[in-house]
Amino acid sequence: MKIAIVDDHQIVREGLRMCLSAAPRHSVVGEAADGAAGLDLIQKQKPDVVLLDIAMPKLSGIEVLRRIKTLPQPHPAVLMLSMHSDPEFVAEALREGARGYVPKSSAFQELLKALDEIEAGKNYTSPTLGDVSKVEAPTADLTPRERQVLELLASGLSTKQTAARLGLSDKTVHAFRSRLMAKLGVRTLQELTKFAIRHGITSV
Repeated sequence: MKIAIVDDHQIVREGLRMCLSAAPRHSVVGEAADGAAGLDLIQKQKPDVVLLDIAMPKLSGIEVLRRIKTLPQPHPAVLMLSMHSDPEFVAEALREGARGYVPKSSAFQELLKALDEIEAGKNYTSPTLGDVSKVEAPTADLTPRERQVLELLASGLSTKQTAARLGLSDKTVHAFRSRLMAKLGVRTLQELTKFAIRHGITSV
């Protein structure tokens, strides 16, 4: 299978490439260090599988998953490979279309097993993650626009900058901000930013 690696840690990318090069049925066709570059890589190389981290610069892994669904077919299978093992992360990734989820703490043999399952048309979630089928992602009821506002505010943009980026008025963005805080149960912008980082919406 042709595999693309999208992870912001160079040592992780190099380690995965080295290990996968020893697996005769798999070949690494490219690497990317952030979500935006990962999308470009996917469109250019058309891999069969993408190994995707969650918390990355520019676009989170969850946002990359969402955008992959808007690309021309065929879409690559996505296997999340993340240090985050919180059930909410796993549930959100699977809900957005990931075919599998393996913690970075797993042995390489488990990654190969997950790739085999995906190649056979199945899904794979590491047994160490438990049953996440009934776990509801905390951002499940956010609208696409609310997600955009959350990501921009959490990345450090002001209300005015966010409004300019999205073509909205300052008043509208302020209303979105208030609604987001109410939905997510936070009271300050700092708490909103921490929420976004924790759930892979932004990494800064």
